[in-house]
Amino acid sequence: MVLVKYIKRVSLLALTCLLTTQAFAGDGTLLGGDPMGGEVQPPSELEKPLSGRLMQDLEIFRSMNHPDVVLGSKKVVDQRKYRIFSDETTPVTLWPKLVRETSLRKPSSGEKKECLHKQGGLKIGGWVQQGINFSQYNPADGWNATATLADRANDYQLNQLWLYMDKQANNGGHGLAWGGHIDACYGTDSRYGKMYGFEDRFDSEDNYYALCFPQMYLDLQINRLTIRGGHFASILDYESVPAPANAFYTHSVSYLVNPPLMTGLRADYKVGRFWTLTAGFETGFMEFENSNSSYDLVTGIRCDLTKDTVLRWASIYGRQGEANQADIYVHSIVWEQQVTSRLKNVLVHDLGDMRTLSGPRFQWYGLVDYIEYKTRAATPLWINLRAEWFHDDDGMAVKGIASQPYGRTSTPGWDGMGFAGDFYNVSLGLKWAPLPCLLVRPELRYDWYEGAGGLVGGAPVAGPFNAGQNKDQFLFAMDTVLLF
Repeated sequence: MVLVKYIKRVSLLALTCLLTTQAFAGDGTLLGGDPMGGEVQPPSELEKPLSGRLMQDLEIFRSMNHPDVVLGSKKVVDQRKYRIFSDETTPVTLWPKLVRETSLRKPSSGEKKECLHKQGGLKIGGWVQQGINFSQYNPADGWNATATLADRANDYQLNQLWLYMDKQANNGGHGLAWGGHIDACYGTDSRYGKMYGFEDRFDSEDNYYALCFPQMYLDLQINRLTIRGGHFASILDYESVPAPANAFYTHSVSYLVNPPLMTGLRADYKVGRFWTLTAGFETGFMEFENSNSSYDLVTGIRCDLTKDTVLRWASIYGRQGEANQADIYVHSIVWEQQVTSRLKNVLVHDLGDMRTLSGPRFQWYGLVDYIEYKTRAATPLWINLRAEWFHDDDGMAVKGIASQPYGRTSTPGWDGMGFAGDFYNVSLGLKWAPLPCLLVRPELRYDWYEGAGGLVGGAPVAGPFNAGQNKDQFLFAMDTVLLF
């Protein structure tokens, strides 16, 4: 109980600490330039996939799950890896104003004071994501089954109205530094982020549009060690909760199954030039408040094999359920390969294993491959391809929104259950940034299922699509993301 109270206090303290930054910035420093006094190399055109503030936001999103990116050398690499690691520890970023730590010197008379939302390294911003989709069917239940997030068939969705406050910790590899982050999100995506013991206490289970707080955490850096405490994004998988960071509007089946958020404590330690070790604990799968006095072990390893090759392994293991009904282990292995300056390939493997105390054992696993190609268009434009195979041995994993093996909330969404077998999908899409603050992502997606069937609405059906009448589905979806 003492540990649970501590975690809650850390989460709530994040807001106070971020606001306190303004008091220092009022007396303090201007932002800009290399905080170590060096000169920052400007990125080339190939290394600026999105101009202006959109890339600034993406840098924050990518660092949410990988605090080790604070350390690095002065060599700038591709759009997702902003530095490579070496024995040098001079922090270099494409936009140092986002990560410069506040000093206590007063600005000279010739210096211009920064505006409020950038003082002291604090950044305030957000975006509006909205989308629409068209299915070949008009399903009676109104759902697109496994086409996650664009799940309301033939309908408009306000997916994310998102606000954030962020202060990145950056000690330059030595000494102490602190930072923190807070998110608030309203929209249809919030149904996927409801946490036991938090959002379920103030939001009705019947709301299609909901409010959630995806992240509230503090970071503390001590030399090469970064400690994160509070409520934050999981280290599993490749896709992200924030919409602008993803290549597609829809998500993979694997992402639907894995827990996207966690509450607890995590430590990341940079070892030498190539390795980052992660260890920590969480209160439980999608639990803000611990329900059974058991805690999950969180572990991970990242290896930067070369400047173009990154390999990551992450896992979570623990006992789930209010009555400690089952032990669940899940892991993700992610291989990112920058093939050329314009072509990137990412391969992801996910696995889950559940052993119930009563005896039965359930497994699910899959592979997802992403191909991302940046064109030579005048405005930033990518052509993206995603192909997935996901296998559910016993129909335990793929059974609808918020009802995964660890799910505990009832919320509007597809209620398919018991679909043992193989799920496949292929998505072809564009990611276009016609303006520095605007993303447009049209997507064609085809899903099909091979298996004995399952349940939709409590009735036996042949397949998951079209309210249980079909085993495949063709979908066109498109969203826009406007940043502010």
